[in-house]
Amino acid sequence: MGVTSEEVEKQASSPKESERRPVVLTPRDRELFVHLAIARYLSLEQVGRLVFPGKTDSIAPRRLRRLASGKYPYVRRLPFRTKAGDMALAWSLRPLGYTAAHNLFDASPEQPTHDPPSAEFLEHDVWLNELYVALAVVAKRKKLSFDRWPFRWLPSDSARLPWTEFDRDASSLASRLICPDATLELLHAKRRVFIELETGTHTLGFNREGAPGRNATKTKIERYTRFVVMPTTTLANGTFYTQTFPDAWPAELLFVVPSAARRDAIAEFVASSWRPPNESVQFVIRALTNDEAPLDLCRAAQLSAEAASPRIGTAGEGLTPAEIRTIYEFYNGAIAAIAAVRQLAKSNPELAVKDAVPEYPSNHHVMKQLCARLGGVGR
Repeated sequence: MGVTSEEVEKQASSPKESERRPVVLTPRDRELFVHLAIARYLSLEQVGRLVFPGKTDSIAPRRLRRLASGKYPYVRRLPFRTKAGDMALAWSLRPLGYTAAHNLFDASPEQPTHDPPSAEFLEHDVWLNELYVALAVVAKRKKLSFDRWPFRWLPSDSARLPWTEFDRDASSLASRLICPDATLELLHAKRRVFIELETGTHTLGFNREGAPGRNATKTKIERYTRFVVMPTTTLANGTFYTQTFPDAWPAELLFVVPSAARRDAIAEFVASSWRPPNESVQFVIRALTNDEAPLDLCRAAQLSAEAASPRIGTAGEGLTPAEIRTIYEFYNGAIAAIAAVRQLAKSNPELAVKDAVPEYPSNHHVMKQLCARLGGVGR
């Protein structure tokens, strides 16, 4: 994602006289505008993979420069400095670009209202959009137009979840707000995935004394649980989630994290300490590394050969929804039992049962991902 200061200056230099003339939009330009409307901010490398695959490295920056120049620019360049101190460059739409995007795909998100974003936000969003690019590239490879995509990607500003709950400490109603980094709606599976991209700078909050910090992973899990699972009143099973999403699709909270250690810590906490307070609501919490998430989401969106069919087995024989649910519940029960024993040993070292504490199976996380997908198919 890094670029040199010379490259930033070159991109920001005054356009040539030939570039001041009104630009004639191509189908590729309009495709680019839709991607930028959906993802909001993309790096030059991401634009190249989405819109200029197989082209020479000079084509994408030259075309972006042309679309950013002249009396009526469609895009703009956003140079920023990363946390590591490197210079980077993101691209976004100007109002005219949003108009052109809507002309091609009327379901494109509206222009955000929080511009201009901070350098920290830009770095985080470009990193997050690797997931969007992975999905969109496969959809393009399958020659699917935007209106035929099996998924819908909602950027952070379009995925805000305001709600109101009763604050027992204050004995009054309190306004709450959850802002997923992105929301992925899987149209075939009819599932909704709230994505939280973690860079590792926030604490997990699982083993700290007292209340975890505002941005701790544990705090996020608790807030999503109250939003998705907790009934709004004692007289009904309706939740804040079903009020916001009347389709009542099964919901998932997905943490995308930088390391396997962080992924495993979240998985162990969910297996050992998290219990859904409302069994009638289907809610899954998972964690994947940056490397695992793109392929997993492509499969979930049925954009890969392995996920093209929900049937598994040989000779055309598939599992019934009841059988799939049995596998799903057996896995959850087995892992919960292991987690309970491990938690007991940690909390009571005097029991001297260290050697008898079972380890999680080596393929535990692969099986967990499989069960989560099977659970979605069988619902």
